[in-house]
Amino acid sequence: LKLTEKNLRIHQNGSIDGRGGNGEWATFTVHSRGHYVALALANHPNKFLAIKNNTLTQGSGGKFCTLIVKQHPSDGTVSLESAEHRTQHVGILPNGEPKVLTRLEPGITASSTSTSGLQWCDKLLLQ
Repeated sequence: LKLTEKNLRIHQNGSIDGRGGNGEWATFTVHSRGHYVALALANHPNKFLAIKNNTLTQGSGGKFCTLIVKQHPSDGTVSLESAEHRTQHVGILPNGEPKVLTRLEPGITASSTSTSGLQWCDKLLLQ
């Protein structure tokens, strides 16, 4: 993540933050869903990143896990928007805590550093 210089992480209890390293809880597989994607933990393929009830959480792969990737060529970042709840984005605060954004706000990022398309962490696996 650009703001925290860490990776998204899904905890065993299902909570999400932006303080992950490169381990099994912060390495994702990208699943293509037509024009959209879903991000599942590489070592726990039934645990997906989800936006549900205005909260960034863990899902099991259903409609709340489908995300729209929006590329921002001007700064090399991407943002992820919920396909189910348009205008809600994956957001991480400077302290690494999650925030689902209903609109992008200055000083809060919903982006991840990217050099070629979608690159969430050093061990990103494409499927």
